[in-house]
Amino acid sequence: MINNNEIFSGENRHLLVLVASKRARQIAKGSSVLVETKYRKPTSIALEELKNKKIEFKIEK
Repeated sequence: MINNNEIFSGENRHLLVLVASKRARQIAKGSSVLVETKYRKPTSIALEELKNKKIEFKIEK
């Protein structure tokens, strides 16, 4: 299983994109933002949430 700490490592960049894009779609459809941020674009907000470990996810191999 991959956790938040591992998603920002170089070899897991594609997982970062997958998780952030799914969250960005949720935000674009009206989901609440989990962090205070200066960003307004859903993708940037999703990445900020991931960076601040506000999103939990599971990716099983």
